Amino acid sequence: MSKARSADLSDIEIVGESAWQENLARVAGGRTREGVDLPVRAEFAPEAGDRPSADAVAVFVDGLQVGLLLGESAKAYRAALGAQNSSCAARIIGGWERGEFDSGYFGIRVVDE
Repeated sequence: MSKARSADLSDIEIVGESAWQENLARVAGGRTREGVDLPVRAEFAPEAGDRPSADAVAVFVDGLQVGLLLGESAKAYRAALGAQNSSCAARIIGGWERGEFDSGYFGIRVVDE
């Protein structure tokens, strides 16, 4: 798997994390009172046109899908790397649990290496 640093992917936006909260929680070690800010390696795998967006790129951490690149982010990825898989530094954030009405979703963001 090539490193994404061969292309500038710092502006890409990972979306769809709400669909993969279980996977994000598993990678992050579960919810905590303060939430997490966990450095991880995000792996990108362009998908074959089986989604409404033919440009979609799946995002994985530790072999678990945690999000997608869609729209402009997917187009930027494919313009830089085509159908090639790659990886880059990222952070899983959020995931706090402070009571019945105070909890936050996990998210994942690309960071500079």
